[in-house]
Amino acid sequence: MFHSCSKTQTLAGSTKAGLQAVLSPQPVAAVVVTSDVATASDTSLAERYCFDATSTGSFPPKPALTKTIDGVHGSQSKSFAPSESAIQAAVEQTGKSTSDVRAVDMSFKHNKALPLELFDNPETEVIQPEERIHNGPGGQPGALARSRFYDSRGQFAWAPCFVIAYDRPGERFQIQWQESGKQKWVKRFNLLFEDEDIEDFKSRIQAALRRRQEVERDARYRAYVEQQEWRNIDTLDQGFQERVMHLAGWELPLKLPALTKSFLAEVKTEYQLAVKEGIVDLGFQNPSKAAQLAAHHIDQVKVVHPVPEQGCINLDMVCSRRGHVVSGEQGGASDTHEVGREAWVDLKGDVQHALPLAQPKLLKGIQLYFAELDIQSMLLVDTQMKTLRRPAALSDFLQCQDGHLGDVVDALRSDWLLKTMAMVESIWPSEQLSTALTTPVDPSNLDPADPQVQIPHFVRMISLVMADQLRTVVLNSINAFSHLWDSFDLAADPHAASAGCPLERQDGSAEGKWGEDLYSPVPRPMFLVRLITVAGSLMFDPPLDTIEQGVLQAFDAIMLRSANVDEITTKITYSGQEKGMATVDAQDPRNQAPRARIANVIQMNLDSPNKLHAAFKRAFGALLATDNKEFLEAWLAANHSVEETQAEMTRLQDLADAVVNIAEHRVTFRLIQVDCSSAKASILQQATTLRQALQHQIAAAWTDSNKAVSARYTSLCTRLQLTPETTEAMDEQEKFMASTASELTALTQQIASSQQTFEALQSSQYMTEEEESEVFWGMCRWPNRLAEVLEETGKMLKRHKQRFLGDLHVDQQKLRAQLEVLRSDVEAFAELGDITQVDERLGAVQDLEARLKQSQEMADLFTNRERIFDLPSSPFSALAEIQKLLEPLSSLWDMCSEFTHHLPDWMDGPIIAINAEQVATDCDKWYRQTAKIGKSMAGPAAEVLANLRGKLEGFQEHLPLIKALRNPGLRDRHWEKISQKVGTPVKADASFSVSRALQLQLPKQLAVLEEVSEYASREYSLERALDKMQADWSGVTFDTLEWRATGTFILRGLDDIQTLLDDQIVKTQGMRASPYIGPFEERVRLWEAKLNLTQEVLDEWLKCQQGWLYLEPIFGSEDILQQMPNEGRKFRAVDATWRRVMAAVRKAPEVLVMCSDDELLKNLIEANKFLEQVQKGLNDYLETKRLAFPRFYFLSNDELLEILSETKDPLRVQPFLRKIFEGIDKLEFAPDLEVTAMLSEEGEKLSLKTTFNPKAAGGNVEKWFIEAEAAMRETVKDVTRKSFDAHAVSKRIDWVLKWPGQVVLCVGSMFWTREVAESIRNNSLQAYSKMCTDDLLDVVNKVRGKLSKLERKTLSALIVVDVHARDVATELAAQGVSTETDFEWMSQLRYYWENDDVMVRMINAAIGYGYEYLGNSSRLVITPLTDRCYRTLMGALHLNLGGAPEGPAGTGKTETTKDLAKAMAMQCVVFNCSDGLDYLAMGKFFKGLASAGAWACFDEFNRIDLEVLSVIAQQILTIQRAKAAKLATFEFEGTRLALRTTCSVFITMNPGYAGRSELPDNLKALFRTVAMMVPDYALISEIMLYSSGYLQARELARKLVATYRLCSEQLSSQSHYDYGMRAVISVLRAAGANKQKWGDMSEELLMLRSIRDVNQPKFLAPDIPLFEGILADLFPGVALPEPDYKDLDDCLRAACKAANLQATPVFMEKAHQLYEMILVRHGLMVVGYSFAAKTSIYRMLAAALGDLHSKGLMDENK
Repeated sequence: MFHSCSKTQTLAGSTKAGLQAVLSPQPVAAVVVTSDVATASDTSLAERYCFDATSTGSFPPKPALTKTIDGVHGSQSKSFAPSESAIQAAVEQTGKSTSDVRAVDMSFKHNKALPLELFDNPETEVIQPEERIHNGPGGQPGALARSRFYDSRGQFAWAPCFVIAYDRPGERFQIQWQESGKQKWVKRFNLLFEDEDIEDFKSRIQAALRRRQEVERDARYRAYVEQQEWRNIDTLDQGFQERVMHLAGWELPLKLPALTKSFLAEVKTEYQLAVKEGIVDLGFQNPSKAAQLAAHHIDQVKVVHPVPEQGCINLDMVCSRRGHVVSGEQGGASDTHEVGREAWVDLKGDVQHALPLAQPKLLKGIQLYFAELDIQSMLLVDTQMKTLRRPAALSDFLQCQDGHLGDVVDALRSDWLLKTMAMVESIWPSEQLSTALTTPVDPSNLDPADPQVQIPHFVRMISLVMADQLRTVVLNSINAFSHLWDSFDLAADPHAASAGCPLERQDGSAEGKWGEDLYSPVPRPMFLVRLITVAGSLMFDPPLDTIEQGVLQAFDAIMLRSANVDEITTKITYSGQEKGMATVDAQDPRNQAPRARIANVIQMNLDSPNKLHAAFKRAFGALLATDNKEFLEAWLAANHSVEETQAEMTRLQDLADAVVNIAEHRVTFRLIQVDCSSAKASILQQATTLRQALQHQIAAAWTDSNKAVSARYTSLCTRLQLTPETTEAMDEQEKFMASTASELTALTQQIASSQQTFEALQSSQYMTEEEESEVFWGMCRWPNRLAEVLEETGKMLKRHKQRFLGDLHVDQQKLRAQLEVLRSDVEAFAELGDITQVDERLGAVQDLEARLKQSQEMADLFTNRERIFDLPSSPFSALAEIQKLLEPLSSLWDMCSEFTHHLPDWMDGPIIAINAEQVATDCDKWYRQTAKIGKSMAGPAAEVLANLRGKLEGFQEHLPLIKALRNPGLRDRHWEKISQKVGTPVKADASFSVSRALQLQLPKQLAVLEEVSEYASREYSLERALDKMQADWSGVTFDTLEWRATGTFILRGLDDIQTLLDDQIVKTQGMRASPYIGPFEERVRLWEAKLNLTQEVLDEWLKCQQGWLYLEPIFGSEDILQQMPNEGRKFRAVDATWRRVMAAVRKAPEVLVMCSDDELLKNLIEANKFLEQVQKGLNDYLETKRLAFPRFYFLSNDELLEILSETKDPLRVQPFLRKIFEGIDKLEFAPDLEVTAMLSEEGEKLSLKTTFNPKAAGGNVEKWFIEAEAAMRETVKDVTRKSFDAHAVSKRIDWVLKWPGQVVLCVGSMFWTREVAESIRNNSLQAYSKMCTDDLLDVVNKVRGKLSKLERKTLSALIVVDVHARDVATELAAQGVSTETDFEWMSQLRYYWENDDVMVRMINAAIGYGYEYLGNSSRLVITPLTDRCYRTLMGALHLNLGGAPEGPAGTGKTETTKDLAKAMAMQCVVFNCSDGLDYLAMGKFFKGLASAGAWACFDEFNRIDLEVLSVIAQQILTIQRAKAAKLATFEFEGTRLALRTTCSVFITMNPGYAGRSELPDNLKALFRTVAMMVPDYALISEIMLYSSGYLQARELARKLVATYRLCSEQLSSQSHYDYGMRAVISVLRAAGANKQKWGDMSEELLMLRSIRDVNQPKFLAPDIPLFEGILADLFPGVALPEPDYKDLDDCLRAACKAANLQATPVFMEKAHQLYEMILVRHGLMVVGYSFAAKTSIYRMLAAALGDLHSKGLMDENK
């Protein structure tokens, strides 16, 4: 019999059948899919069923007003009538009245709840009840358990009991209360066994609750469906019934008429039910109907019936009269034709004969296989995992799966494969099988009954069937494994996504405790991970990423292990070759999709654990990372106050408390349960350990401080109790007493501080040691003890003072007597003479001087004691008299002694031992002293003086001879010359003396001696200078510096070396020109050559170092080396030379040693040649990159090289984006580095329409920059188009905040253009002007509200444009413009959407919108002067010329050009010109402009030299001619460039200024000029104030302008005073900031504060009163409140204290002024005299702002 596969579909079962299917424990055929409408009970399960079986009032709460069914507590009888809130929601969605909603006939009752036990899953009962009872503890009547015990008030507790019996048919347990011994029968959910896991019990109840909710939800749905009225025409007419009976065969209806009638009736009922379901389901698609159904708790229930895979039909019944035959080759065209019944039967017989399965043996074999060896129901994965206790460790899960997989694969290899072989061999003998399979088949043998044909066919068929079944097993296993994770899909269960997490506040922050919801999902979480701490950091064990890896590893093992099942053919033939059966390829979509789905489910479930980890890390990461030892050392070193220490201990205690409150010990998520106990214990231990360690350290420091204070008190007392032995000791004692009194204050403060520390330790529950307490309390007693000692010491000093005063008077009398004796002795000595007794006289003088000195010391001592006793000083006049008498005598005999002792040595001693200069000095000194003291001498002393003076005069006659002969420059050649001239051999040796010279009568040859001596002196000075130069290089070494991470060094600090070298080269050249150089000329020549060589080496060395420093970081990049291999090789050679030279200089750093090497000079010269070649190659390489991406022309070489060196990491190019794309601050990269969005500096984000990946550029950064530029323009255009469409259907005030600022301005201008044109055509300009004013006020009011910085920036720019738009509309209406061709309208900047593009028009100029993203930047206020400049520049663009605004500084020339570029969405590069520019640099710039299509504004263009301007004119002319010719490429200075016709050149000039050139005529002809004069300050200020939200903008603008006019007239003239546009803008910027900060304050106050804060700091002191008077006149009665700088002042004072500075009022005021100036200025300078604290103020302010940022105060971002 032939069968064919067909698919059948069954109708949905009845409600009763559906309930039975849900209640049945067997697998259900239908899958119930519910809608996403959640019931109220879903969200409160965790809150209702949190319990603790050992305490009362826990699970489950006894509901009020309950009805019972069979003694089981059910839920409250529930009416499904809608609630008031549900009715109100339906009214809001449908728009119907409340009565209409209530009138819907949908209210019905479901009076009884189904018992919860009916929905219990018996498979969750791990241990059978009988086994539990039987295995109860010995001596007890049954198993230990707990059950609910109710008291008379309806309250219950879980009371202990014994389970003594189980009634299996009734599924109930008999219990006996342990306390009373009474017995009762209870259901399973009222019983908690002692050994039963509470979490499992909760999960079991939750699962039953969910199943009951599903049944109740289905019942409500079914009941509502059955209530629907049947209004359809019955389509099951007689004809339909006959067709059904015909298909079933007429014999059956005729034989069983009653059954047929019953079946048709049931079909009709099912059909009607299906139609009603369709009608109801259709209602769920209607929002209003769905709201009504939701209000009545009706949820949609879809029943999906699985379709059987195959079925059988009778071919003879199918073809009763005619059949069809299809012929053709596989894969080719087929031919179908109709045949009769007989021919069809014949063909069927032929097919039966030819089919192998038509043969009895083959059919028998196939039947045997499918009867006994069918493995399709097997699974390679264990989806039940009954042996695995969940949640389980990942290793246990993998072990479970791996064990199951191994068992199944082993069974397939050993059982299935062998049994299949045995089945085949049972049909044919093994010899016949082997012969048939090894013998080639005869192609001519087509007999299907021949074994030679049957056996290969059958074995191949069995092999294919086995492979197909194995593939099916693998696919089923894959699907089963995939479905295993469906219950963990968070997308299907939104409640589970937030389970375990703390609640969220409205601001998005979390509150509450992780896991406090006691979430208990069914099925239970799969995995258990532990949150642990390792090395001061938090981590999961196992790591979360290993969960995904492990699960996917188990998934992949299905295919890997199944491939080990051998193919049967190789086993039957015993070929010895093993060949596995093909199953499913790893790249098969049927494998990839489930694998990706599993990975996605796991990744979603990792989010919440990761957030838990982040919460722990955020709360305790810093604590865990704290090193206890370092923390304590740093804390003690910082010298914190007691309050700070107490606060820190409190903080640590709070952290310890927070550990308990942050999460439960176990936090349950859907897939994972996290055990936090280990981490919490570690954190708690760390906090406790730190706190205790801090306590101990503080206590130790406290005790040491107490000991030090006690020791100080001890030393004070000991010192005070000393007995003075002298008057001075008594005085010291009194002073010490006074200092002790002043020191007591500090000691008292230390004791008070110690007491505070003691209280802090006590409050932190620190237990002080006995020794610590003794030290503390002993210290506290010291002040009283010291007071007693002070009192005793005062009394003692009073007694000693009287005694020492009497002793003083006695000693003074003794001293006076001694002085009288000394006077008489000195007078007697003055009468002695005789110079020959000089030694005796000198001894007597020294004795008298010693006695005089001793008397002087005694007199000083007595004077000091008189001062101590407050007595008048007693004079000792005799001392001065004696001193005056003795002093000349002492000098006389000192000179006599020295001269008489030196004279023999000078005259008869060796002349080489005489220092001629010292001899002359001593003689001159003595001679002058004799003249000085001669006036006071008389008697014998005068005779001695005259004798000494005569001897001195005689010896001085020989001094010229001594000087000539003792010249240090005399050499042997000089002595020879002297000998020749005097005629006598003269040689200065040990035997030659002055006396010998006198004997030789050398004084007569004094002129000759002096001449030779002078010549020797000149030579000697040159020789000494040369020696000094050479000595100066001793110790002069090269100072080297390690250069970054290169491993080599560079030279530094060469200024001193170069200065020394230059100086000595000049000196050496001067020496060679001296006439006295003869004796050492060769030496000087060699020294000069050495210095010149050193200079050459230094020059080449520094040149090489400069080139190496520039190129080393460039060629340190592998990317650069790969792109420039030749230059890289040359640089490596230079680098090797450099490293070798620097290694040598490190070993021998002496300058002259290193620089005297000729080989070093050659190496450096060669290295410099290589560096020049590398530099040239580098410039050529950069030129190619710039040609590829022209915007690189606007970057310096260093910036471009830094970009090119980072091609492997696109993220490191981000800092340079602003220089390439004006509006893009950074790009947003996906994890795979796909660029998805661009962000402006203001934080505005635009998602790219077409994303791109820099990795596709293969490291060529210019390629993906080109993609970025294209994506930027495409995105801006796309967003503009979408915004244009949205504007028409949105409210304008809402629309402006939903789109990027640039797009808002562009699209707003397009609609303004359209609406003005329509108003002109309709003659309704006046009304439109009013509408513009209303729109403007809406935006201004919006600005005054609470906005983000980005939104405020958008609206501020929009107000500037809207004000101009309103003014234009008003002006057009006032002038009566009636046609669109009127010049007043044509001369405005108009925007149109033409040919899917934005076109900007003005007069006859039409320029395409550039779509350059410029961010959310501000716009320039448009004045009549601005409009005139716009018209000129747009006309120039239309004529392919450049624009040239010219005028004084501050008139808006550059800003107007930049603003026009913003209006046109063009890149505009501003370049400040100087007289140092040449045509090459300008040519490079022009290349970039022409290729990039950008605008350039050359500021102060006429500062360039006239010669360069002539060349520039030709360069600009070349570009303009190419634009006029509409060329795609053109030749520019030898380079073929691509041309973007949007490029243009603008110049600005300040005519008449110094250093400015007059433009050549050929350059003037290329530009259209426009004169820019002083702008309208009042208008600009008014519009800027409007854009900041000011309502009194016009009045305040006038006051601002008046302020600056009066200041310029009345205040002094200073170079730093500025009253121009820049100053006005600063005030307006400050006014805007003040408006945002104090929005509710009076606008006059805000403006007054802005004017004062911006201007007052720069005024000199004499001008401040005048300035304040001007403000008082303009703002009468307005008093400024003091700004609140409390936080700033606190940080300033702290910074000053740390820097040991005084925070005086003036210092603080200037710091405030500097801070206010920083807020409104891009840059500033601090002006003042030296030591005016300029540097200190800005440094302290910087430190204070840093502190504010770290503390999160004043919105400070450093």
